[in-house]
Amino acid sequence: MARLVQGCAAALLTPQVLAIIRVACPDPGQRARAFGLMGAVQALASVLGQVLGGAVTQADLLGLGWRPVFLINVPIGIAALLLTPYAVPESRAPDADRIDWAGSALGAVGLGALLMLLIEGERIGPPVRRVGLLALAVVALAAFVATQVRRTRRDDAPLLHTGLFGDRAFAGGSALILLFAATMPPLYLGYTLLLQDGLGASPLRAGLFFAPLALSVAVASYATGRLGRRFGARAVLLTGALLHTTGGCLALLLCLAAPRGAPGNLLPALVILGVGEGFFVTPSLNAVLGTVADRHIGGASGLLSAVQRLGNALGMAVLMLPFLAVHARARAAGAPQEKGYTEAFAALCGAVAALSLLTAVLLWHLPLGRPAPRRTPVPRVEPRPDEA
Repeated sequence: MARLVQGCAAALLTPQVLAIIRVACPDPGQRARAFGLMGAVQALASVLGQVLGGAVTQADLLGLGWRPVFLINVPIGIAALLLTPYAVPESRAPDADRIDWAGSALGAVGLGALLMLLIEGERIGPPVRRVGLLALAVVALAAFVATQVRRTRRDDAPLLHTGLFGDRAFAGGSALILLFAATMPPLYLGYTLLLQDGLGASPLRAGLFFAPLALSVAVASYATGRLGRRFGARAVLLTGALLHTTGGCLALLLCLAAPRGAPGNLLPALVILGVGEGFFVTPSLNAVLGTVADRHIGGASGLLSAVQRLGNALGMAVLMLPFLAVHARARAAGAPQEKGYTEAFAALCGAVAALSLLTAVLLWHLPLGRPAPRRTPVPRVEPRPDEA
């Protein structure tokens, strides 16, 4: 129940951050810098979280093992609560729509059931329960779509304005965000399993090994504002997807070349993967939200946050399958622990590279991030002296 409350709080906060940046920064260049800074801060926070989490787990406070890691959120939450009234400007709309309670309930039930099915899988229980949960997700999401379409046609303050999907850039951009979001959580989980279970690293040492990845994400995210203005958002996004593909392929090759090697061997691949993520994650949000009218920015921000979470869950459910299959095969063959986990991580990196390449191919055929056509300036004709 406590984790459910945490999830609800995160679901309330994340879309607001995206919407506030979009509304408070009307200038595209300023908005790109703000999204880049947001990505850099998130990456640095992930480094600090990994290190603090590893240190707390290793300290085994009061014999509670990993459980005190939840206490890290307490001072952060208090600080955010005290600073928000001074640091965040109010952006209340004078003609704000009323809340679509029915749509909110149907969307929460449908997505909640689908995510639980994807994340928990067989741990839910007998097949009849999983079938029932799938049926609940399908019915609730179908009802949600039907109500949103009807309310959009009536202009009756829908939770999700379905007219957004008539814009190819928004619809295609949402699909790209879902695909790329599917690559990251399994990569992080697989690397953690390789470090701790395969190579015997302590929780603190494993957290420190994430630092190069997260720092490269931070630097790349911060640079996207300037790079986007110079080369265009589309070029930055395509570079990010291709770098992520390259990093996954390099990690695969390094694992196969040295199946019992130290985790430091993967440092070049991790840096490339981090730069790819920094070039794609927050710039893609900026590019998609840049196509949305201010009136619908709240619903669009919430949708993109939900798309990211759905992509995370799909990635964990699908991309971890090759990892688990290769690891099980290595154990059955009697391979050493480190070799089995290294080969499993190699298979996962191959899947990540394939999905990142698919993202790049789709991006090439979509209008997301394309600069607006320039108008040809009309030359000014000065009057001749005899016509003045």
